[in-house]
Amino acid sequence: MGSLRGRTDELSFFVPGDLTTRTGGYIYDRNIVDGLRRMGWKVDVCSLDSTFPYPTAKALSDANDILKSIPTGRIVVIDGLALAGLPALLRPEAVRLRLVALRVSSEVQLVRGAVAHLHRV
Repeated sequence: MGSLRGRTDELSFFVPGDLTTRTGGYIYDRNIVDGLRRMGWKVDVCSLDSTFPYPTAKALSDANDILKSIPTGRIVVIDGLALAGLPALLRPEAVRLRLVALRVSSEVQLVRGAVAHLHRV
């Protein structure tokens, strides 16, 4: 197993769709990204397909390509809606990436089952 050491001032931030979308979740994500950047962090926003949390096969393939391109040891912050569609891809990556999940509010019915599943993994 390789080292999980990586730069601690760089991270990748996964969001479903376009981060400039004007809804509460995206505003929250933008505030996190902007705050980290103001503190000197290099944040690479990885925009996943907008079909998340129910990704198409192509969306999953594209997300897998993005994950594979991320350097070992890097911190990866994952928006809750993106997280709900990624469990199968994240399991093998958990040994080489430092994964941080932004939890989805428990009242969001469409991802409740997926989030509960991820908490058991």
